[in-house]
Amino acid sequence: MFTKSNFKLAVKIIGLVVAYLIIFIVNAGITDPAAADSNASPEAAASTLVLLLILAVVEILVLSLVIRRSNASGLALIAFTAFSYYGVKTFQSQIEAWYFAEPLGIPTDMFPGVFFSPIPFTLMIVALAVLVLGKGKKSHTDQTQNERLKMSPRSWAGKLSLIAVVYIVLYFVFGYVIAWQNPELVNTYDSATNQAVFNITRMIPFQFMRGILWGLLALPILKYNKGSRLETALVLGLMLSLPLSIGLIFPNPFFPDASVRMSHFVEITSSNFIFGLLITRIMLGKLTYRPIQETRTDAVVGSLSYE
Repeated sequence: MFTKSNFKLAVKIIGLVVAYLIIFIVNAGITDPAAADSNASPEAAASTLVLLLILAVVEILVLSLVIRRSNASGLALIAFTAFSYYGVKTFQSQIEAWYFAEPLGIPTDMFPGVFFSPIPFTLMIVALAVLVLGKGKKSHTDQTQNERLKMSPRSWAGKLSLIAVVYIVLYFVFGYVIAWQNPELVNTYDSATNQAVFNITRMIPFQFMRGILWGLLALPILKYNKGSRLETALVLGLMLSLPLSIGLIFPNPFFPDASVRMSHFVEITSSNFIFGLLITRIMLGKLTYRPIQETRTDAVVGSLSYE
């Protein structure tokens, strides 16, 4: 049912999408003026605008879900959300791009700018989303939420290590079952000049480190999502997958071939979504279903508890 509150939310999200486009274009013009001054054809410019609109809609919807369902608010929510969003969208993607840059013939001197130029955009769009969605003022935090993630240092080390191992398994399984079935993708990597990058003794420690980082980036959502554990898992799955993979709709110097980008898009979206579900299971425990009474509406809704 489309209520007045739903209409207001839709208007806010549309406004955030427009703001995303403006801030993105302005930030790109400041950080990369050469790209902004490129003489693209009207057809190419229109195509880029459509892709950018898709990117904006997807990322704003994910950010809105994270923000609205968070038990945090104010500056804390801005900091937590920006941490996860930047870490997923920029840091995790670019450290892997850096890892593969040399064998794919990509100059590594571009990476300082790639890492730092998205920071102003990230802070502005996250802060604006928090304010527009009505989470700018500090509010009371549910004390039951504060019990989440309370564990001993030994448990932390063990669970983060398990998350890293799970990530490695998903990385190689989905990489082979989905991405590596595309001959064009195989050719892209097999034509690399430095095959040492595929050395398993080098790649596994690198991906183990990324797995630990994934676990850390998940903490704000695991800690502060105010819904059931299943909701937390679904929100986390979306946050870890779509901001990372949606950028592959754009042509880029790493993967100019559209079929290669699509293979990686399907691989990353599916594997990281499942990874988000598994992180929640590892960090928060066993899921069981039962109806509970939600006090703010006195409506009986389906939720989840832990045993």
